[in-house]
This record gives sequence, C-alpha cells and structure tokens, in this order.
Amino acid sequence: MTERTSGWRAAFSIPAVYRAAQQMIGSPNVRAALVDEYLRPVDGDAILDIGCGTADILDHLPSVTYFGHDPSADYIAAAIERYGDRGTFRVGGVGAVPVDDGAYDLVLAKGVLHHVDDELGNGLFDEAFRALKPGGRVVTIDPVYDPG
Repeated sequence: MTERTSGWRAAFSIPAVYRAAQQMIGSPNVRAALVDEYLRPVDGDAILDIGCGTADILDHLPSVTYFGHDPSADYIAAAIERYGDRGTFRVGGVGAVPVDDGAYDLVLAKGVLHHVDDELGNGLFDEAFRALKPGGRVVTIDPVYDPG
C-alpha cells in the first residue's frame, strides 16, 4: 500500500494532525460503536489490526493481545509511544503483514480498503482469513460515498 503523502494529504502523515482530524470528524464514537456492536472482543482475544494508524482503537478494547500493522512508520511510532505496553506494532503495507496462520480471534481493517486497489484488497482478505482461528471473524469498515 502506498501512502498518499503529497499535496494537502501530507498533513495527515503527521500523527498529531491525523489524530486531531479523527477527533473532529467523530472517529472516537465510531470506534466505540465498532467495538461494542461488531468486534465484541472479550478479555484474552487476539486481534490483528491491519492499517492500525495510531492504534487509537485500543482506547475501546478490553485486555486483549493486540497486533497493529500500518505502512506509516510515524503512525507506528506514535502508537508505540502511547500504547507500547498494550500491543505489538509493526510497519508494513497490506500484503506484507507477518501473520501466524490461525493465531487471531479477530482481524480488523478499519478505513483501509478505500486506500487499495482490488488486488491488494483481495490480498488483505486472503491474509485475514489465513490469520484467523477457527470461528474467528474479519471486520472492516470504510467511508464510502454513494451518490444514489
């Protein structure tokens, strides 16, 4: 996955700017609803978060084993600074997630699919399903504009 870091998007490469923008558009409420209504994690679950950004989802998770993966080294550094004791964080794009087969109860891809083409999107799902334990779930959410 290639980051868009030119033009006006460059500002969002700065973790503090990204987090402030997320606050302004109500992302903390979206994260809380996502966790409560769809992820429904329990203590001890293993969660793989593909495209974790600054890992702010951790504010809404119980005691889980968390693995956050993102292409932005700056986002990962911010995640480690804020949540270093609550998870493992790695830099890398979609298609390069180092996963152990059958290791995760939940795989999350929040706001990722609209950044990748179909081939990488299909690869994301291949990685996600390979990473899941039997009975595990993949949960995605993306902003989509439907003119209809």
